[in-house]
Amino acid sequence: MPPDDDLQMFIQHSLQEIAGQIGQPISEAIAYRIYEEAIALVGHLSYAPVTLGRVAGLLLVYELQEVEPDEVDWFKNQVQQCRDGEDVEELIESLSRIDTL
Repeated sequence: MPPDDDLQMFIQHSLQEIAGQIGQPISEAIAYRIYEEAIALVGHLSYAPVTLGRVAGLLLVYELQEVEPDEVDWFKNQVQQCRDGEDVEELIESLSRIDTL
């Protein structure tokens, strides 16, 4: 699924809003970089726009919380092994379940 400009702008703006709301504003350039990372991770899949947004959001959280690089690499590798957007959604859901334990 090729990204479209409206979706790109929406996700970038959302990333900036989220970062601002948690007191760690990011620049447009950082939002764009995170968006590009998310596209690179799911580009081989058929995915819904919300999946792309969720991947970008998770990358933002990892960056703002200064998560260990090994954990970020693990997540990226897991996404790259997914067969479709549904697998990515299941991965993200499993991470949120682990976080609540």
